Amino acid sequence: MDHPTTLDTTAMTYRPPPGNTAHRKRPSDSIWGPFFLCPVIAGARWWLRKTTGWLRLWLARAAASVASDAVTFAFRNRMILSAGVASPDDINRVVLSDDNADELVEILGPQGDENFWDAMEFRLRGSGYPTREAAIEAGKLWRNRLTIAFAHYDRGIELGPDDTPAEPRYSLGHPKFPRGERRRMRDSPKLVVFQTGNEPQWGGFSADFDVTYAIEGLIRSPLAWVKQRAGWKLTDKQQLAYKFVHGSFFEANPESAYILLFTGVEALIPEAFRVQPLQDTLKHLREYLAGMDDVDPPIKDSVGKLLEYKENESIRYRGRTWVQILGNQTFDGKTPEQYFLDAYNTRNKLAHGNINRPTPDQLEAAIPELRRYLLALLDTTVFGEIMPTGW
Repeated sequence: MDHPTTLDTTAMTYRPPPGNTAHRKRPSDSIWGPFFLCPVIAGARWWLRKTTGWLRLWLARAAASVASDAVTFAFRNRMILSAGVASPDDINRVVLSDDNADELVEILGPQGDENFWDAMEFRLRGSGYPTREAAIEAGKLWRNRLTIAFAHYDRGIELGPDDTPAEPRYSLGHPKFPRGERRRMRDSPKLVVFQTGNEPQWGGFSADFDVTYAIEGLIRSPLAWVKQRAGWKLTDKQQLAYKFVHGSFFEANPESAYILLFTGVEALIPEAFRVQPLQDTLKHLREYLAGMDDVDPPIKDSVGKLLEYKENESIRYRGRTWVQILGNQTFDGKTPEQYFLDAYNTRNKLAHGNINRPTPDQLEAAIPELRRYLLALLDTTVFGEIMPTGW
């Protein structure tokens, strides 16, 4: 009687039973061999699947543990507003980021936990960046986004430099909240003439109202518009022009605000030189001047510098040509070129102390349109299109 065979599943080799060795047959020598091997092969496969599953689970947990312990970087930027921004829900935090779930960008109240209501300063904060360089780039991107969005929301902001120190600098200052004691209506700083004994009231009755814009409107409208555009980056000239835009919101003097805005327009105008034949003629004149021995050296030097300066087109000529990038847009009922020429003349009157310059009231009325003109030029050069108005 044959003894049953046994299998060593570890080595997967056939071994005959001890004792009778007359029948040393391999399983394959019998028609029943495959039936003896099937359970063993199935068991081995089950064990392999289980082991592989456990290994994958362990590796995933190890990776998660490493990720949770990884060092990440964050940025923050305090910003001051030219006027209050409110939130009807008295919230103190708004999430801005939706580009990457691993990175969180948010606006916080003045001290982080203070509400937005009538606040004139915020905190911009971003976190979850894998490297310091990534945090710097993200911080600069969001600074630029907010710079553009607030400019179109009739609010100036001051963000300070972007030199990215590891530690902030501290200084004393007043809290940026206009609310507190109830304010009073009072007459504006201006000379007033009246009949003696019939002096107008100085003001004095208390008031508690403000024209404030909701922060939700900023996020839903101009900031959302900017976030939808990709592939842009502000040049140094464009950043300077935006600084003039925001500076005009903080400036109480209408003459200074007007000059700031038109200087922003000038900052965007490309450099240009006169046509080559004229440049060649000016060069020959400078060479001829240099060979004149009967001219005093100071006069020769002054004339030479004047001839060299004249190689450049005047900013008035360059500007009136360049602003035609605005196409058929009109400003104060004028073409972009005509509006530039009129604003250029007004700016010169203000800067050079012309007694025939516009009055402060006239300038106050003209400033919003000049600001819209500058923002249209910025939109066109940055995005190739103009952001809608009327947020």
